[in-house]
Amino acid sequence: MATATSETAHSLEGAAVNTANPDTASVQSLQMKSVEMVQGTPNNTVVENSILGPIPMEHGLILAGIIFAIGLCGVMVRRNFLFMLMSLEIMMSAAGLAFIVAGSHWLSADGQVMFIFILTLAAAEASLGLAILLQFYHRRGHLDIDSANEMRG
Repeated sequence: MATATSETAHSLEGAAVNTANPDTASVQSLQMKSVEMVQGTPNNTVVENSILGPIPMEHGLILAGIIFAIGLCGVMVRRNFLFMLMSLEIMMSAAGLAFIVAGSHWLSADGQVMFIFILTLAAAEASLGLAILLQFYHRRGHLDIDSANEMRG
């Protein structure tokens, strides 16, 4: 696979079909320009007439910020231990989304690697948090976090 080849232009037809109204089914075609292949990796892939196009980095980061703010409000407002854990999971997912967006913007896999670390951290947090939640419920009979400051030993 160490040879350099060149692929010719081709088109993909029938990419999007309007299923809401079968009488007026609209078909859009995607056309790809030629792609040079060097050692099996594509260079300069250009897609014209795409349906969505690239998502701007700002939109992804704004969405991650909104999701993080929702999780932060859930931690601050709710006094139930289970809802606080779920809000922490939402906040970690928002941070992972920010890493993915930044990594895709700079064409680097570092964001995906950090997201895997965040998923690992979320799994550990969920298991330990649920173990603490079960112990708290068995000792107190409720999940109100305000009574946690009275815990001893």
